[in-house]
Amino acid sequence: LHLSAVIRHTRGDLEGAADLFEAAFKLAPHDAALAFNRAAIFAALKRHRECAAAAADALRLSPGDPEALLLQGTSLTALGEHAHALKCLDSVSLARPTVHTHRATSLLALERHEEAQQAANRAILLAPNDADARYLRGSALLALDRGAEALSDFETALAVTPGNLAAHAGRASALCAVERHEEALAEIDNVLAAAPERADYHALRGVILSGRNRDEEATAAFQQSLLLQPDDRETPLALADTLLAQGDFARGLPAYEARFRSRTTRPAPPSDASLWAGE
Repeated sequence: LHLSAVIRHTRGDLEGAADLFEAAFKLAPHDAALAFNRAAIFAALKRHRECAAAAADALRLSPGDPEALLLQGTSLTALGEHAHALKCLDSVSLARPTVHTHRATSLLALERHEEAQQAANRAILLAPNDADARYLRGSALLALDRGAEALSDFETALAVTPGNLAAHAGRASALCAVERHEEALAEIDNVLAAAPERADYHALRGVILSGRNRDEEATAAFQQSLLLQPDDRETPLALADTLLAQGDFARGLPAYEARFRSRTTRPAPPSDASLWAGE
C-alpha cells in the first residue's frame, strides 16, 4: 500500500495517494517514514488540519524530525494557530528560506513586527530574490513606520512575481506611507480591478483617499469593505473618522463609541487629574 501510494503521488493523483497512505498507516501505525509521507500528502492537498495531526504522529515516531516539524509548523501557520506554529518552527534546524518566511508570517500575525523583520532578513540572506521573504519584510517594515524601505521590498517582490496582488497592495500602502497618494490610489485601483471581492483592499483604498482628504469617497470605500466583511474590527473606526471629518456626527459618533466600547474590556484606573469641563 505504501509503495502504491507513492506511485499515485508521483503520477499526480494526490487524493488517491492520500487514501492509500491513510489505509497503509492504519495497518502500520509505527512506520515513521509512512507517517511522514502521510503528513506530506495532506500538506500537498492543503488539508492543513489533517497535516498537523499527521505530522504529530510522525513526530511521535521520530521526535525532533525537522521535516515533520516544518510540515506541522507550516500547517499551523495556515490554520492561524500562530503561537503553536512558532513553537514548531523555532525547533527546525533546516537552513531553508521557507522556515523563516513561515516564522515571519506568524510573527506578523502576532504583531511582533521587529522579530518578523528579522525572520524575513534570514530568509533573504538565504534567497535574496525570494518574493515571499521580500513581501513579508516589507509588511514588517511598513508596520514599523519605515515606509521607504518597505516600498523597496515590495517592488523587489513584484520584479520577481509581477502578478502578486498582495505585493501590489503592500506597495500601495507603502506609497501612501511616503505620501505618494496618487500613485497609491492608482495601484490599489488596479488591485481592486482584479480582486473586487477583497474587503481589505477596499479598506486600504479608503485609507489612501482619507490621506488626500477625499472623505466622501473614503466613506464609500469603507462602507463597501464592511458590506464584504461586516465583522471587521478596524474598518468601523476608520469609517467613523471619515464621517466625523465631514461633520456627520449623527452617524460618526455612535460608530466611534461602539468601537471604543468593543476595545474597553475593563474600566480605566481612577485618575487624580481634574475633569475637563470644556473651558
